[in-house]
Amino acid sequence: IMSFSNVTKENLMNRVYKVIHRTVTVSSWGMLLVSLVYLFIRWNSLPEPLGVHFSATGEFDLYDDKINAFYPYLVGFGVLIFCELIAWAAGKVKSGLKVNEQGEENLRMAAVLWIDLVKGGITLFFTHWSFCVIHQKPMNTDLVVGIIYAIGIGFLLFLVAAVVTRVRWRRI
Repeated sequence: IMSFSNVTKENLMNRVYKVIHRTVTVSSWGMLLVSLVYLFIRWNSLPEPLGVHFSATGEFDLYDDKINAFYPYLVGFGVLIFCELIAWAAGKVKSGLKVNEQGEENLRMAAVLWIDLVKGGITLFFTHWSFCVIHQKPMNTDLVVGIIYAIGIGFLLFLVAAVVTRVRWRRI
């Protein structure tokens, strides 16, 4: 049972941040891994040649050997690894904004949460791509555009958080 008597606003924010970060990380890796297992299960039923790439309208524009069905996973896992390294670095690097320790911590949390948004968006994109390849269905380009908008809006929110942090927690 959790006691709330000694929970400060900063402690609660830190706990929520950690839960969100861990949830997005586990979900992102899990979605791609489950999708990869699904590819292996469906492997023998995939046509040859296989539609593996999409045009701007979501229709297939490239057909190739079915080994290329692994492309979304190769890129997806590569981007996840890159995001993990960037999130790790963001948790260590000082911003240089002349803010106190709490301000630095808030900036690091905001940066990692934005990277988590990127990680989740990339995972949704590549999982959707692989599902479309496995089932030979057109890609939903509205989903892709929505992911791009969400990442962009998240970046703008991160910039707002940086400005607010600079004003609120500046070093005096």
